[in-house]
Amino acid sequence: MNPILSHKLLLDGCKTNMRQFRVRHTTSYTYENRVHRSRNLCLQLPRILAYQRVLQESIRVAPFPEPVCELSDGLGNRLYDFTVTAGHTYFEVTLDLLLEIHARTWGEGCADIQTAQVLQKDLRKPENLEAAAYMYPSVNVVWNDAIHIITNPLRKAQLGPHGCAQRIMEQIFSEWVFKSGVTNLHTSVNDLLIRKEGVCQDFSHLMIAALRDLGIPARYVSGYIETLPKPGMLKLVGADVSHAWVQAYDPLAGWKDFDPTNNLIPSEQHITIAFGRDFTDISPLRGLVSGGGRQTMMVSVDVAAVG
Repeated sequence: MNPILSHKLLLDGCKTNMRQFRVRHTTSYTYENRVHRSRNLCLQLPRILAYQRVLQESIRVAPFPEPVCELSDGLGNRLYDFTVTAGHTYFEVTLDLLLEIHARTWGEGCADIQTAQVLQKDLRKPENLEAAAYMYPSVNVVWNDAIHIITNPLRKAQLGPHGCAQRIMEQIFSEWVFKSGVTNLHTSVNDLLIRKEGVCQDFSHLMIAALRDLGIPARYVSGYIETLPKPGMLKLVGADVSHAWVQAYDPLAGWKDFDPTNNLIPSEQHITIAFGRDFTDISPLRGLVSGGGRQTMMVSVDVAAVG
């Protein structure tokens, strides 16, 4: 394999409440028949954020692609666009990262969701305008009145957007069971309300639906958490694969992260790749192939703390 994109940035700064991680994410496809040509969009390059520094990054593709370029989608995520013109029956994309993740802090938010909704209407504020894209149903986040089993008690509570998000996260963690293999990309929010089981993607979609039903902008976050925890700490659910969680918006405090799969507020152990209205916006790798027939996909993720 050949390196086709590489970037190295060495940064100085405060090391307090900071951790560094190496990430390797490999996706491979084996095809029944020969693929003559493929066009691909890879959404695995991490976002540049105030709390996240990309020190090194590289993407390797086999067979070697041409042409290649980096793009930005309408949500500010980084897309790697490439075409493979050589015939092949095996295709592999490997991402290597070295990142520095700092602890996140949030200011005091609105006292209640009614106040937040009034403040959100001021679209002269760029943050409110951005948040407006995350207030409505989307491909994977469509709901009916059944969601009120979660949201109705919060309509009467004197809680701001982040307080409501905290309650929803805790409820999903306590009442829904993490179980892989029982849902798929097409599992609906209404199915999840009945099944009460799923994986991080499902719990994130469910939480987003509840927040949007309350009029709180909420977005899907894709990324990683460390594979091996610190000594004496429990391994987080979602390690060894790409992870997903939620950000909820408060017009005073901004966006805050919530991980309903693990019932925690993400900090230095969560690595952010992309933001979307739901998973459909930020599928890690998508493309079109000419030929190939049936295919088998394998994905492996390793996240290791440095030092």
